[in-house]
Amino acid sequence: MTNNREMKKLYFLLLLCIGLGITLPSYAKNAKDLKNQKVKKGKIVNPWLLTSLQKSYVLQGVSFDKQNFKDRRKDFKTAKQNLKQGIKLYEEGRRVEALPFFVSANEFNSDNLLLNYLLGKSYFISSMTRLDAEPYILKALAIDSLNKEANYLYGRLCASKYLLDSAIGVFQKCLILRDIDSIYWKNCVQRIKECNYAKNQMQKPARVFVDNLGVSVNTPYPDYAPLLNADELTMYFTSIRPGAVGDRLDYQTGLCFEDAYMAQLDSLTDTIWETVNMGKPVNTEGHDATAGLSLDGQKIYIYRGVKRNGDIYIAKLDSIDWKRPKSMAESRIMDTKVYQEKTVSLNFDGRKMFFISDRPGGYGGLDIWTCEKDSNDKWGNPINLGPVINTTGDELAVAVQPDGKSIFFSSNGHETMGGLDVLYSEWTDTVWSVPINMGWPINTVENDAFYTRSLDGKNAYYASERLDKTIGGYDIYKITYMGEEKGVVTQSEDQLLAYVTKPVGETIIESAAVIKITPITLLKGFVYDDFTKKPLKAQVIMVDNDLKQEIAVFESNAVSGKFMVTLPAGHNYGITVKCDGYLFHSENFDISAESEYAEVSKDFPLKNITVGSKVVLRNLFFEVDKATLLPASYTELERLYKLMEEVPTIKIEISGHTDNTGSVTHNQKLSENRARAVVDYLVARGMSVDRLLYKGYGLDQPCAPNTTVEGRALNRRTEFKIIENNENIKK
Repeated sequence: MTNNREMKKLYFLLLLCIGLGITLPSYAKNAKDLKNQKVKKGKIVNPWLLTSLQKSYVLQGVSFDKQNFKDRRKDFKTAKQNLKQGIKLYEEGRRVEALPFFVSANEFNSDNLLLNYLLGKSYFISSMTRLDAEPYILKALAIDSLNKEANYLYGRLCASKYLLDSAIGVFQKCLILRDIDSIYWKNCVQRIKECNYAKNQMQKPARVFVDNLGVSVNTPYPDYAPLLNADELTMYFTSIRPGAVGDRLDYQTGLCFEDAYMAQLDSLTDTIWETVNMGKPVNTEGHDATAGLSLDGQKIYIYRGVKRNGDIYIAKLDSIDWKRPKSMAESRIMDTKVYQEKTVSLNFDGRKMFFISDRPGGYGGLDIWTCEKDSNDKWGNPINLGPVINTTGDELAVAVQPDGKSIFFSSNGHETMGGLDVLYSEWTDTVWSVPINMGWPINTVENDAFYTRSLDGKNAYYASERLDKTIGGYDIYKITYMGEEKGVVTQSEDQLLAYVTKPVGETIIESAAVIKITPITLLKGFVYDDFTKKPLKAQVIMVDNDLKQEIAVFESNAVSGKFMVTLPAGHNYGITVKCDGYLFHSENFDISAESEYAEVSKDFPLKNITVGSKVVLRNLFFEVDKATLLPASYTELERLYKLMEEVPTIKIEISGHTDNTGSVTHNQKLSENRARAVVDYLVARGMSVDRLLYKGYGLDQPCAPNTTVEGRALNRRTEFKIIENNENIKK
């Protein structure tokens, strides 16, 4: 009996003998290659590319030979010119532009194998038109049922329609038609794996709803890369819809250049988004794609693919307008010139960054890298996340969770259902865990990427090519979780607009795991003048009281006075708000590791530096029932010391207060000793004792009822009050 290798050789010889083979070489079509490709008088410099196709279409089906159309010679000449022009554009990677020429030629002669194949391929390449490819692929197969390219494309189409058993059968047929050493043979093997994996995942769907965000966000054109503010009320995303700032077409796609858009959720309907182009200076006449968003919503990262082969830019929100984006190439981590940096994601304090790059030192294609800021606020050297996360394929669209210990990303290098799939991994002491796939129906047989999860874990948003619910190819979807999540995994090739993926030859098998994400407290603050009630732009300083160090500085919006800060559970935080000409205001948030997601709205009224102004020092801590200051208090004490240095005209009183637990005498003595401990610290630091008074008020001045645990906690406090402001004193 003839073995498989011999059978393949026989089929190959048969195809050569009867002239049915189609040779479609694979070309590099990135922007740099196309820019450098020279075209003279309508002909590509390498004439073989065009000649190979001209020779092939003469032999298959009804060829474009004038002898076949003797009574239609005038129309024949036009049709043949259309076919040649279509092939020329196709070879240059301009497949959308080639389509009208192919369609016109096909109207004249619909029985040519090559023409039907090229029409099917041109339609299939975009998820917007993928299903339109079917009649042309079927016609090509009707002309030549053994054509390997048409069969492979038909297998891809069956997979896109979830006819997975049919797709497997077609790919198995392709294995017979192809050389075992070719990339096509390997792709067929990979596609069979993906289809089997997809069948397995669809038997155990995750407990989620996946809903298209609708026409208020999505259009008949690709919409993707969503970025959500922490409160889920504002979304930024990328679209290539008409109306872009440059109002130009990308000749490769035939569509507009990418632009960044902003959408605001209507709080009344909870479903309708008001969407606008972000305009200049965020968008330019080139490609501008959303690449990352700071958790406070005050910085947006933009990917621009025009210069330096693709760079990340940062734009800052100034009141209600975005400032001109500045290139991160100024940072040594992004100064790679010939390599690409794509999506960016930062942890809650903005000191740990995860980003995508194809720089040297990776494992193939695009990889995930990370780096941290040092004590001088400079980024350290990037570190590759290693072979557990990164593969010989592409990993992109990384989204680190606020705690910095868990990530979501998309990959075609791990086992997938087809194309890019969303995966999850967490940091476990010294290594990243083996990624788990988010499963069906989150992942599909098409590309699924740019996953971003809400802080409470109940929702997520991402972009998907899912053809069953699409408005226009890539659309943005909302995922609603109903219960415990389930693990999964997958793999593929294909192209994601500005974020390009590649074929992959190897697979890593992932195991199921429970997704563990540190609970978050979302602090929504409002800063204003305590007297005029006018919103203020102020510094918001975050301190880890356990570590006794400042970990991040944010700003409130100058127009609204609002800010948002995310606080991962398991830490004691001090939040201090300060503004020139005002006394600082501090609050304490001691969030246990067992806490759940919570939203806290807090006012931060800032008092003028005038006699009588009083501030509670909420980040002063004493030993229980003692006047011994704990180390966690030092940051707050240093801030008070610095205030007195900056405003040498003031004299203050430090006052101690208690709740009503215990005797009056005991509380009076305790409050006085605690106030004196603060004065002693400031004097030891070098502050003049003449500018300081201390007094204990015991339980005489409660600020809240002593009838609840919360009220008694508020009453146990230390304050400072300005008792003199001699403005005649020179600094």
